[in-house]
Amino acid sequence: MSNYRNKQNFLIKQALPLQLTKQADKKSIYPCYLGILFIGNISPTILKKIKFYLVQVFDSFFFDIVFMGEKKLDPSLIDMNIKEEFNLLDDTSKRVFLQPTNKFYSIIKNQIKEKNLALGIGLTNLPIYSSSDENILFLFGEAHIKHRCAIL
Repeated sequence: MSNYRNKQNFLIKQALPLQLTKQADKKSIYPCYLGILFIGNISPTILKKIKFYLVQVFDSFFFDIVFMGEKKLDPSLIDMNIKEEFNLLDDTSKRVFLQPTNKFYSIIKNQIKEKNLALGIGLTNLPIYSSSDENILFLFGEAHIKHRCAIL
């Protein structure tokens, strides 16, 4: 059996045109360039570990993984559209301020356009709730296919 599939070297990254949905107006090319943005206060040691593991795991899938840096939310943005909920893990009845995912999508989307990337992921330590269904609280993450970005 040949080392090549369809007479192509499987070790070379090759672009495959795939459509996300039937209504998609432009084709996405995978593998592509991925941008990762850190939003909020994240320690530098965790950032180094995350970068190391992301490159190790996803390097063969993406042409390049671009770390777009850290973005701290402006005080005016932090207070917009927040929800106050009780912290169910704490017995002191402290309230937690949840941030909507749309707030992060707009930041990621702007960075994607600025850096000319195909996909974007935002990593945050802030508690989030879904902007598409406000009853879904304390998310681990959510993706927005139309904007080609996700928040974790």
